[in-house]
Amino acid sequence: MIRVAFNGFFRGRLVGTGRYTDELLRALASDVELCVVDPDRSGFGGEDLRKLWFEQVTVPRAARALGPDLVHYPYFAAPARSPAPLVVTAHDVIPLVLPEYRGSPLVRMYMRLQTATVRRARLILTDSNASRHDVVRFLDVPRQRVRVIPLAADPSFTPAPPEEIEAVRRRLRLPERYVLYNGGLDVRKNVPRLILAYARARGSHGVVEPLVITGNPDQRGALFPPVRSLVEQLGLEKHVRFVGMARDEIRALYSGCALFVYPSRYEGFGLPVLEAMACGAPVACSNASSVPEVAGDAALLFDPDDEAQMAESIARGLAEPERGERGLARAAEFSWEKTATATLQAYRDAVAA
Repeated sequence: MIRVAFNGFFRGRLVGTGRYTDELLRALASDVELCVVDPDRSGFGGEDLRKLWFEQVTVPRAARALGPDLVHYPYFAAPARSPAPLVVTAHDVIPLVLPEYRGSPLVRMYMRLQTATVRRARLILTDSNASRHDVVRFLDVPRQRVRVIPLAADPSFTPAPPEEIEAVRRRLRLPERYVLYNGGLDVRKNVPRLILAYARARGSHGVVEPLVITGNPDQRGALFPPVRSLVEQLGLEKHVRFVGMARDEIRALYSGCALFVYPSRYEGFGLPVLEAMACGAPVACSNASSVPEVAGDAALLFDPDDEAQMAESIARGLAEPERGERGLARAAEFSWEKTATATLQAYRDAVAA
């Protein structure tokens, strides 16, 4: 049995990498001897410094003591020196692809360091062919060292029972039919274009269902466009609803919507598309980056920069509820057991190389 020192920095955190970490550890538990190295959250300095110290010092030091066959960093980071063969999961390389995500000089320095160290990994795992293309391009590594292993939806994402849907709908004061967006409000998610397309769908295609958007529309900063003010400018205050995203309610929101729309311009995978499908929602989504790989032929695809096409897809998706069944079948093709099996093979190959 392979002994793996596993970087647990994101374990238990309600973010994408945390979900990946938790699900992968669960699915691998019976096949791998896992030695998870967790951070001391009470450490010194700011969060950025603690994270860097953990990646470059704590995990390698712990790994040397553990004597593993392999070290796995489940996100875009790697130590300058590893005591065993190294596997890194690069879900995406967003700061390298999109200039607006490079942020401060500190972020740029961190990315330069991690690009250099990740490049030395024996194997780099990524979530989609689109991400593989970007990893090979921006890290300048041989294609054969980058392996695509798709993710899966959390097993809890299944069609919610009617009473659960009704309870959430009643709490949020939603009608029986609504259009849903869930997946973040930063600039690459393309939510302003969605709002414009929704306005067009109401005016040109007779759409009457409200648009429900999860998350905080009042976030500030260069990465967060002013979506609430756009709604007000368009006079859509009564038709666009912003709701806080409670994890225990998102399944019911997915299950109860008449259509889930995902207009993102760039994703490493696009997990919300799979989550919505697993809950039986009809889906319309962008044809950009990795999103169509996840959607397959179960969703309506549109150009995320074409407002008219997006509006037409909203109207058409609302008229094709049978897409929900196609989405359920598509979501069933993905599982964390498949992800774990492919990851275990990657471990074996990395150790044997």
